[in-house]
Amino acid sequence: MIPPFVFGALAFAVCACTLPIAKRAAAYWGLYDHPGELKIHREPIPRVGGMAMMVGVCAVLVPATLPFLAKYGLCLVAISSIWVVGLIDDVRSLSPLIRLGVQLAAGALLWIGGWRLHWTTSAVPDLLMTSLFVAFLISAMNLFDGLDGLAAGTTAIAATGFLWLPLDPISKVVACSLIGVCLGVLLVNFPPAKMFMGDSGSTLIGVLLAFLSLDWIRTQPDSHNIVPPLIFICLPVADTLLAILRRLRSHQSPFCADRRHFYDLLLQRGWSVRGVLLVSMGTTSALVAIGGFSLAGQRASQIAIVVVVASLAFVAHVLGSLRPNAVKGHAQQQIASLNSIAE
Repeated sequence: MIPPFVFGALAFAVCACTLPIAKRAAAYWGLYDHPGELKIHREPIPRVGGMAMMVGVCAVLVPATLPFLAKYGLCLVAISSIWVVGLIDDVRSLSPLIRLGVQLAAGALLWIGGWRLHWTTSAVPDLLMTSLFVAFLISAMNLFDGLDGLAAGTTAIAATGFLWLPLDPISKVVACSLIGVCLGVLLVNFPPAKMFMGDSGSTLIGVLLAFLSLDWIRTQPDSHNIVPPLIFICLPVADTLLAILRRLRSHQSPFCADRRHFYDLLLQRGWSVRGVLLVSMGTTSALVAIGGFSLAGQRASQIAIVVVVASLAFVAHVLGSLRPNAVKGHAQQQIASLNSIAE
């Protein structure tokens, strides 16, 4: 049997070789992320890294799952639909409600295929909770992709945590391919970024992490323990939950963008982009270690939860992550400050 890391190496190589083609596609179709009120870059940057990432994932998953298409067919449809909608959103902005609807539908497809939370014995509530869980993780990774290399760098580390878990061989291949394409896109996404992954890349990461999390639950028929995966990806999950609470506290829509994510707040304190990225990757490495520790038993799981929640709550308090969003004039001053730091 082929070792899983070989699939990761293949995904990396295919993604890396496809990046120049994606760059040409960006120039041909004008697929650039232009500077704007909520952007910290000053020049248009191609946002097509997600194209190369999907090619890398497909190069691995399609041949690996072909003999098991009856089992994984709906998963492939869910993953593909999320990527396609992300790409359409990169080309032509879509309504948040449309994106949410597709994400919920992808969660429903995974549920039908047998990847479920199993938090209730009733089918309809479990379907709803599973769909919301998948949509939340996809949106979380989309929001998390707000700094050069952040989503790709932390995901590459978080995905290694899933290799510790007793998943089936195909899921190990999924985890390795995710690591491979994240490392591949980092070739151009590491600060200062020459290319962004775009919504097609960040949402692809989100749906693959959701699949891996649900697959771990499938291996726990008695406990349906979600703790280790959530600890692995705790950084984007916590940042998104804080963003939702902050926006609701400011009487704004949860879909309303701001520049008060934890990485924005660190930049405003004078941190460099690379410094924020390296600390985030180091924090994710620690979370993977804590998630591995939580596998030792119920007591260890409880200790891990307390340590992670207390630590993140302390950091959020110090940074002021829950403070209401600034008024427009102050917000513009913050963005100007971020722009000067990014330079």
